[in-house]
Amino acid sequence: MDKIKLSRDYILRDNRKSFYLFISFWIIGFAVFQLIPILWGFRVSLTNQMAFSVKPKFVGLENYVKVFQDGAVFYSIFTTLLYAVLNTVIQIFIGLILALLLEQKIKGQGFFRVVFYLPYVIPVVATGWIFRIFLDKNIGFLNILLTNLNLMGNKINWLGEHAMFSNLAASFWRVGWSLLIFIGGLSTIPDELYDAANVDGVRFLQRIRIITIPFLSPFIAFQLVVSFIYGMQIFILPYILNPIPIRGGQVTWSVPPKQTFFILSKGYDLIFTKVRLAYGFAVLWITFIIVLIFSLIYSRLVKKATYSEMEN
Repeated sequence: MDKIKLSRDYILRDNRKSFYLFISFWIIGFAVFQLIPILWGFRVSLTNQMAFSVKPKFVGLENYVKVFQDGAVFYSIFTTLLYAVLNTVIQIFIGLILALLLEQKIKGQGFFRVVFYLPYVIPVVATGWIFRIFLDKNIGFLNILLTNLNLMGNKINWLGEHAMFSNLAASFWRVGWSLLIFIGGLSTIPDELYDAANVDGVRFLQRIRIITIPFLSPFIAFQLVVSFIYGMQIFILPYILNPIPIRGGQVTWSVPPKQTFFILSKGYDLIFTKVRLAYGFAVLWITFIIVLIFSLIYSRLVKKATYSEMEN
């Protein structure tokens, strides 16, 4: 017995060493490429550093106070929150409807699943350029179609005055991810519940409200957080959809329109264009705090819901 116990302890120690060995590569990568830059950015946000070559002076929370007094930053935060909320609603609503439709016994069910999921694997840069060409004011297919159908007089600048709509439309490509999550959730619902509901004469919409939605609530909550965080972190897409001005025959750099000048774009502009490092990092840290607060609230609500289900 002692030999068996020693052998078991040896195996456990060996497995523990292997576990730490494998995870150490991820920990090192996370520390070097994420944790250290994040902490360095926080340290810089407590100074008055304007450029990499300037010796900074410690100013405490002065930059954070300035952020709350900056109307432009608040507008960027507002537009980012608006986009995040609208994107979350679209992802959950459309993804859930598609999942419910594709769970029905229809011909070509597998084909349609692939068709709806396939756009998700397309890189965001390629997706952005597709929508950029599609929504262009002069050569875009949408304006040409609306003009030929006599549905509008003047061409609509989808990438300018209606930039928020364009970004939300381009973000529709992520619906495939929501679809996959909800299809997985629907597969966990016992068929016996639907059979019993059919026997009792429960209608389709009633079945969704009584059976489907309660069982899918953890999946909906998960998708709620993922979509919201994605919306708060949007950065590349607005730059791709932004009409690039041409001056003197040369393409010039420009920031996205005001309504899609989201908070990460604002931070990027402050740090790399205006070289206001400390202030830019303060803006980004406030964004991080907003996402963190939302995640903590979500975690608290999920725990509360779990405890309620266990009590019932």
